[in-house]
Amino acid sequence: MKGIKIGAPLEVGELYDTWGRELQIEIIAGRDGLWRKIRSNRVQKPGLRMIEPNIVLEDGKAQILGRTEVSYFNKLSSNEQEKISDALSSQDVPCFIISKGLTPPEEQPEEEE
Repeated sequence: MKGIKIGAPLEVGELYDTWGRELQIEIIAGRDGLWRKIRSNRVQKPGLRMIEPNIVLEDGKAQILGRTEVSYFNKLSSNEQEKISDALSSQDVPCFIISKGLTPPEEQPEEEE
């Protein structure tokens, strides 16, 4: 990808405008966050961190959610999904990218107790 300055922050919107078509990126939510800065030239996959009660991600890194993360998340109860979603979204994550043409998890109806 030409034009990336190593170490220079990149707005999510700039990533989308510049390479969205080439990378087949589609914005499905969070247009209000396109101003967020990606501050690392490396990405992170949460992977097994998603099973931890206190998920800690590296600040400023784009997060890639692949088959492992999406299938794990889809198997959880709506209460557990909400906890993980809250933990992930409460951190300094510029964007989440769902790879491999996977469908993002949908909002689950509240479970009755």
